[in-house]
Amino acid sequence: MRQKISTASKTKQKVLVYLFGSLGDTLMAIPALRAVRRHFRDAELILLQNIPAGGTIVRASQVIPEDLID
Repeated sequence: MRQKISTASKTKQKVLVYLFGSLGDTLMAIPALRAVRRHFRDAELILLQNIPAGGTIVRASQVIPEDLID
């Protein structure tokens, strides 16, 4: 007997995390990102940050541990 696989199990859940602010705000957000990662263990976490293109501002992806954001 063949089992049907639901389409819900095929698609990976995605979570968009929007960070605004500077380096200090990003560092303060790390514990919250860890909680989001624990809650959405199998989801893809995508980071969106409001920095100007080509700016010399430190990006969140440069200070956030790689295992938190996909």
